[in-house]
Amino acid sequence: TAGFKEIGGAGIILEQELVKIAKKYDMRVIGPNCLGLIGVNYNGSFAANTPKKGEIAMISQSGAMLTGMMDYSMDQAFGFSCNISLGNKADMDEVDFIEYLANDPNTKVILCYLESIEDGKKFLRVVSKVARKKPIIILKSGVSAAGARAASSHTGALAGSDIAYDLAFEKCGVLRANSIAELFDYGELFLYQPIPKKNSFAIGLTNLPGITIMAISISSGTSRTLLYDL
Repeated sequence: TAGFKEIGGAGIILEQELVKIAKKYDMRVIGPNCLGLIGVNYNGSFAANTPKKGEIAMISQSGAMLTGMMDYSMDQAFGFSCNISLGNKADMDEVDFIEYLANDPNTKVILCYLESIEDGKKFLRVVSKVARKKPIIILKSGVSAAGARAASSHTGALAGSDIAYDLAFEKCGVLRANSIAELFDYGELFLYQPIPKKNSFAIGLTNLPGITIMAISISSGTSRTLLYDL
């Protein structure tokens, strides 16, 4: 379904017409320029592999990134409840699916790969509520100017200020990952460790005071309170 907003010009007009027709007949659109939905019991895409069953939901703005992460997970200990490819987000976006997954009994953790967020107010309003119930971890690309240009040509995304994304994620309780490996590490961690009920955590170390001191130093730069005993 490529050839829409991501190519500019006539592609933008074509995508607008697609949304107009969908609204006329009361339909929702995923994409275009995407793989669609991939679940453990269904695969409505051209992706070769069907993911292992698990309790992690994966939302990706890039179809290639989504299939790559599914391939990566085949050798890991976790599986997926569903995989969602967003593409150009002409109609439905990451917030719509995060809101749905908040009440999905098969999903414990929500992972996202995003190149842009179009509606910041909607994101903050919805995601801040969902993050209180389920962990949300986001890998955000387009950090540099070159990356932002690449994102625009890929899915027509307007990447925006990276500092603004950091502030928005912190405000609504989203954990930001800096790599695919880190994204999955966080996801697997939260499968077995629920969200803390209080703004504190404890580290217990016996004969490694140096590591404890490092942990205290790191935590002092965050909003978390570290309870410790050397």
